[in-house]
Amino acid sequence: MNEKFLQFDVFSFHLSIDEQMVPYFGRHSCKMYMKGKPIRFGFKLWCICSDDGYLYKFIPYGGATQKKSDLGLGADVVFQLLSVVKNAPEHDIFFDNFFSSYKLFALLRQKRFFATGTIRENRSSGCPLVPSKSLSKQSRGSYDSQFEESNHIALVKWNDNSIVTMISTHYHVQPVTNVKRYDRKQKKQVAIPQPAIVSVYNKHMGGVDLHDNGVANYRISVMGKKWWWPLFVNTVDSTIVNCWKLYNKVNNNKISQLDFKSYIAVRLLQLRTTVARPLAIDAPIELRVVQENNIGHIILKSETRRRCRVCHSQTIYKCQRCNVFLHTTCFSTYH
Repeated sequence: MNEKFLQFDVFSFHLSIDEQMVPYFGRHSCKMYMKGKPIRFGFKLWCICSDDGYLYKFIPYGGATQKKSDLGLGADVVFQLLSVVKNAPEHDIFFDNFFSSYKLFALLRQKRFFATGTIRENRSSGCPLVPSKSLSKQSRGSYDSQFEESNHIALVKWNDNSIVTMISTHYHVQPVTNVKRYDRKQKKQVAIPQPAIVSVYNKHMGGVDLHDNGVANYRISVMGKKWWWPLFVNTVDSTIVNCWKLYNKVNNNKISQLDFKSYIAVRLLQLRTTVARPLAIDAPIELRVVQENNIGHIILKSETRRRCRVCHSQTIYKCQRCNVFLHTTCFSTYH
């Protein structure tokens, strides 16, 4: 499916990397528990998506043994997913603090990737930013920044509801914009300054969440006991969401996800592989044969009585090849 998703190449400029949870409540060594997530139990998938939710590649998470380098599991996942990107400068990458580290951004800069993400303070390689305690005592919207010219890496710490630390090889503080926040003391919405790196990250980071939301809206609800069944169903759902995203991208008459999936379901129900020829009325019942692609369907008398597949009344005749009970008058209708 990854090959099919990439048949049109990576056609989006803004890409986001994040995790997706596939719900599963059985017993399996790869099942995970994610506290505070909408789906707490299930399999984890690493995904790279466009900012509007088109999935390009996904990797199932099989444990910490997937780590291959000293940079950590998050950096290894980033480079595995970015293997689908052929021309690095034509894309802008976003991911969260699970993946981010100063060493990772330095390597991405060497490979000419434009990357932006949140970062944990202990991974900033000792960048001399204002301590979080001091910044939290300042007015809301205050920020501090540092820029390393050798690797062209910018780090910005911003005071919002909590302290947020950002790192980027492409964006910096300017241009500063204003965002609205509720002030409890004034009891009204007030405007506070927001660095450009934060606003761009908030705008383009949610691609995987959009795709996951499309899967969850109309998830296939057929339950199976096999451990691989949720992964298989999730792949089918992801394919349908990708088709819907692609359809709306290339067509002016955009349709809703419900209408798109309903259309697919109706077309699959109407799909017929063969077209029956009329039966020879004057031939004996045992010899009435429908020849289609050199395959014969013969209706014979059975020793048992079952309901007809077409009219649902009792009959003793059935199609020998299909093993389906049918009346002689319903034989041509069914085939």
